[in-house]
Amino acid sequence: MRVAFGIKKIRVLPNLGIAYLSYNLKKAGHEVKLFEIGKNFDRTIGKIRKFGPEVIAYSVYTGEERYYIDFNRQLRQIHNAISVFGGPHPTFIPEVIEESEYIDGICRGEGELAFVEFLDRLSQEGRIPADTGNFWIREGNRIFKNDITPLC
Repeated sequence: MRVAFGIKKIRVLPNLGIAYLSYNLKKAGHEVKLFEIGKNFDRTIGKIRKFGPEVIAYSVYTGEERYYIDFNRQLRQIHNAISVFGGPHPTFIPEVIEESEYIDGICRGEGELAFVEFLDRLSQEGRIPADTGNFWIREGNRIFKNDITPLC
């Protein structure tokens, strides 16, 4: 599967969470690309659409959640993909999934194994696997709330 990671700004030090996730996803055979969103949402949306991801993922820190919710809403209105929020904010405030109908899932806790499982099952089953550990998944008006599983 193709996965686009959206990040507000690429900094001198890399986002280690996205780096670890990307490594594990690539190792599992998924195609991953990082996109800096910046201030020009339209330009970034064009680049992401050209890549054609099935899944769009964000690592969200508290205080930046509104930025990612707004960008994701605009992107999803013109590009049909599954969106997943992860990182510190969704881990500690998983109810962020209720703030936008365009958030399909959140990954709580460590995502290195859970996100690979989520994508593998998504590609095999052809539907969002609502019972994946570490994930809260939106399915219509219902939210499936799975427990955080051990990393090892």
